Amino acid sequence: ESKNADQKFTPSTSAKITASIVLLVILSFPITFFVLVFRKFEHLDEKAEKDKFGSLWEGVREKHFDAAIYYVVFMLRRLLFACITVLLGPFFGEIGLVSSVSLSTIYLCYLLHVSPKSSPSDNRLEIASEILLVYCFISVMMIQTQSSPRARYSLGWASVANACALVGILYINLLFRGVKGLIRDMIRYYKKYKPKIKD
Repeated sequence: ESKNADQKFTPSTSAKITASIVLLVILSFPITFFVLVFRKFEHLDEKAEKDKFGSLWEGVREKHFDAAIYYVVFMLRRLLFACITVLLGPFFGEIGLVSSVSLSTIYLCYLLHVSPKSSPSDNRLEIASEILLVYCFISVMMIQTQSSPRARYSLGWASVANACALVGILYINLLFRGVKGLIRDMIRYYKKYKPKIKD
């Protein structure tokens, strides 16, 4: 009996320990990044710091602290969303949806207030993506409150349309950036290697 008890107890304990270690490692990333930005905030735009850590805050307005911690907010948002999905989703679906909508709304308010990206087009893309994500969550919430199959069917397709729009915006943006970068590189190449015309 004691052997059977040990066999049942050991996997559960090892799973808890493993999960705790993984959680601590995941939490260490945003905490470490926040401490790094906080300590070096006055020197983020210096060349020496950009050469060392510049990729960690690339594309954000590093002269504003609330914008410089954008990736901290981004990682925490994703981490909380994953926790809501895993812990609340399977057992408390409605509470999980409300929590997801609340989390996305808070993140959207942060984007609107701070505009963390240095490029206005990147800020608009981030805001549009988050708005569509909120619409998706709200559509799912409305589906659960409807008793009519036709209404649930229509709302289901509305959720699919929102999700497709979100994915489409992201892919169009990637395509536009790729084409724009290719054209810019071709122009630079032409200006560098074009034959000189003699008078």
